[in-house]
Amino acid sequence: MSIPKNQMEFERMFSTEEWLEKVWFAKLIEVIDKYKPDIMWFDSWLDFIPESYRQKICAYYLNEAVKLNIRFRVPGLKQKHYEVSKIHILNTARN
Repeated sequence: MSIPKNQMEFERMFSTEEWLEKVWFAKLIEVIDKYKPDIMWFDSWLDFIPESYRQKICAYYLNEAVKLNIRFRVPGLKQKHYEVSKIHILNTARN
């Protein structure tokens, strides 16, 4: 997959079902399964990811915690309007 040359190409790449499934979602599943992180931090760009995929990855992440008997696992994000789920940590530090 080539690097987009401009913002429109970037947005178009993020909006394809193939990219969402085979790249974004698949890479996050790999990280969750392989490393079992206590926190997944999303710094930016979530506005390009459809809400259904944000919910899907949160569900997978939290359900895996239940399977592993992990009591505390929370997705984190930087900007409030990029909310991933109703359960998250919001970074309010100023840049």
